[in-house]
Amino acid sequence: MKMSGEELQKLLDLAPGFIGKQITVVESISRGRNTGKHDRHFATRSSFTFKVESVFAAFSGAQLCFMGAAAQYGVSLDGVVSFKFGDGELEIVEHFEQQTERQTHITVS
Repeated sequence: MKMSGEELQKLLDLAPGFIGKQITVVESISRGRNTGKHDRHFATRSSFTFKVESVFAAFSGAQLCFMGAAAQYGVSLDGVVSFKFGDGELEIVEHFEQQTERQTHITVS
């Protein structure tokens, strides 16, 4: 189930707190979420680190964007089903189509 506008606003409000910080992004994209949870056996994983220079929400594509000189990362606001934030770590879960799920963990390095 997609998040409400009020819940998404909380995510948008906390994201600028990452500006000026070095973050590590670890994402896992799973092709099998039919069991109701992320299936790491059917997933690809990537990670990278960069310093966040700006954060903004783009209306085109409904994305939350973390921008830096070395990298950029976008989260589909239309796909967000949950997020958790605490202790310098942000976890975002997005659902796409029927089976695809992306879990993103952003930590301050």
